Amino acid sequence: MSDRKKGMANTVFAIVLIFLISVLIFACRAEAVEEETIVEPAAEEAGAAVTEEEVAEEQPEPEEEIPQNILDRIASADAYYNDGQYSLAVKEYRNAIIAIDESSLPEAKKQELKGEIDANNQSAIIIVDTAKIHHGNAMQFEYEKRFEEAKEELEAALAIYPEYQTAIDALSSLEALMGLN
Repeated sequence: MSDRKKGMANTVFAIVLIFLISVLIFACRAEAVEEETIVEPAAEEAGAAVTEEEVAEEQPEPEEEIPQNILDRIASADAYYNDGQYSLAVKEYRNAIIAIDESSLPEAKKQELKGEIDANNQSAIIIVDTAKIHHGNAMQFEYEKRFEEAKEELEAALAIYPEYQTAIDALSSLEALMGLN
């Protein structure tokens, strides 16, 4: 394998590794939330502490309904993500987060919703950014008339993000240019 291909393979491996580590960190952070204790006014005199779970059992809170526009944005973002349209997914996740922040939901529910979409959102951001970096590298190589390296960079971008239209168009143009040389 050529040094260039080894370098590209190492780059792709590093990107995948970074993604997996970020997902692992997110999962660990979600599990690390510790149970807080609160002191009820009546229990304060006796000096007894009561956990939040015990208070919730005594006084069930009515479940606040999530506004439909938030559910629609999350569903749309997830559909784009699952379809491999990562740029559109990032945009929709961003809009969903704004809608969640602007809603009248309790802060805990807002954090829960944002936590549910965070892994896919971060993954989509990483995929899009990595593909853009490869595209940028390809454009530099093309400017320097290093067409084979430019083609490899565009192929790497499309290996990560197959629906990246800018890279698709650039590869098509580059292949046409290479055919003329």
